[in-house]
Amino acid sequence: MRAGKRVQLRCLLFTVLLTFLSCTTVDSGAPPSTAFPAAALTSTTDPATGWRFELRTAPNQPPTTAGGSGEIRVLDDKSQPVENLTLHVQAWMPSMNHGSSPDPAVTTNGAGRYLLAPLNLFMAGTWQVRVAFAPVTGASGQIVEQFDVQ
Repeated sequence: MRAGKRVQLRCLLFTVLLTFLSCTTVDSGAPPSTAFPAAALTSTTDPATGWRFELRTAPNQPPTTAGGSGEIRVLDDKSQPVENLTLHVQAWMPSMNHGSSPDPAVTTNGAGRYLLAPLNLFMAGTWQVRVAFAPVTGASGQIVEQFDVQ
């Protein structure tokens, strides 16, 4: 094999390796952080129910590409916690038209708090957390929280 072809092959392999590493996450095996800041990163009110959905992230707020966990707090129009919701959450990067894998699992933490883990935001840029919700009885809907990842 000629020297020029070997250099091209090495460059190609290096590029493939860098691409793979930039799109993977490291699972430390540690439990998700549940120490969230008092102030919300973003907040959206659902017009149909009047419920406010507040997003917090840990260990960093705003989040970084290092990943972590999130918390959605749901409050009614009187700022009282909304319990017994079923949430489906998807992390989505609109500019790249893709999400992250896996979708965050949702665990109820009481007092209208729902833990999202893992929150895998592996690229810098604008991300959305899309939340589809349904109470045990009554209306359902969807809200979108949008923020930048460094």
